[in-house]
Amino acid sequence: VNQGTKASTATGINYSFQTLTATIGSLNAGANNVALSPLTGGATGQAIFGFSLSSNGNQTVSTLSVQCSTNPVGKFTAYSLVQSVDADFATTGDNSVVAVASITPSPTQIQINPLSALNISNTTKNLFLLVTVDPTVSAVTPNIQGSLAAANFTVNQGTKTGTATGVNYNFAALTAT
Repeated sequence: VNQGTKASTATGINYSFQTLTATIGSLNAGANNVALSPLTGGATGQAIFGFSLSSNGNQTVSTLSVQCSTNPVGKFTAYSLVQSVDADFATTGDNSVVAVASITPSPTQIQINPLSALNISNTTKNLFLLVTVDPTVSAVTPNIQGSLAAANFTVNQGTKTGTATGVNYNFAALTAT
């Protein structure tokens, strides 16, 4: 147009963005059916710590370090990580063992290295740490409690939030009946 008045407006879309975030949740209540305290020496397959991992986008988790209130060495002898379809460890038929490269206890933590990064993209994974209780534990064995915070796991991108705190376990000796 080479003469006259030109008038127009254009309105774009008002986009909002959210931070890519991995979130930890605690699965250590009675409804989650983790092991009860005290833990008895020699008991196998005890779910001592439950947690969920979820994300609002595309994220994977490569390493987890469950913090321990006391040294787990000498209290537990075998470890595994189990994923549950629901948040209840005791539900029959919906638990599967997660392939791990290693689960390594040290004086302050239990480090879990999955064989493949855990894909938590737009989903929730319900996970339980299982142990075999050392047969030498007794009532004088110091209590132990696990916890997991944002600083204790590694994601491929984005931020992390949340915490999970486990049961404060005491121990009982294996007794012959």
